Amino acid sequence: MVPKVASIIIVAHNSWPDLALAIQTSLSQSYRPLEVIVVDNASTDETASMVPARFGDTVRYLRQPQNRYDGGGYNAGLRAATGEYVQFLDADDFLAPDKIELQVRAFIDNPEADLVRGAYRRFRRQPGLARWEERELPR
Repeated sequence: MVPKVASIIIVAHNSWPDLALAIQTSLSQSYRPLEVIVVDNASTDETASMVPARFGDTVRYLRQPQNRYDGGGYNAGLRAATGEYVQFLDADDFLAPDKIELQVRAFIDNPEADLVRGAYRRFRRQPGLARWEERELPR
C-alpha cells in the first residue's frame, strides 16, 4: 500500500521567529509523504522574507493580501493542500516528531474515523519561567 500524503497547514500573522519552530517541527515529522503549507495572513514582520529564504521549496508559502484570521488562513491552506490527512497548526505551536505518524496509524486502525486527536502539552513563556501542562484526552 502506498502511503497517503499528510498536509500540515500553518497559519501565521506577524509570528516570526516563532513560526520558524512550527515549520521546523512540521518538516521533521517521521511520517512521509508530507507537505507543509504556510499561509501568511498579510504579516508586516519578517515572515514574508524569512520563510522563503530559510525554507525555500521545502514548504509551500502562500501570502494573503489581507489578514483573513485563522479560519480564512486554514481555508486557503486547505484549498491548496493535496493530502488525504490534514493537520492545522498555529504559528506559535509545534509538533512532537511522531505526531502525524501516530495519528495516521490511528486512522488506519479505525477506518470509520473522520477525526483523530491526541494528548497535548501546553506551555507559557515568561521571563525566567516556563509552565507546562500535560493533557491526556479521555478515550
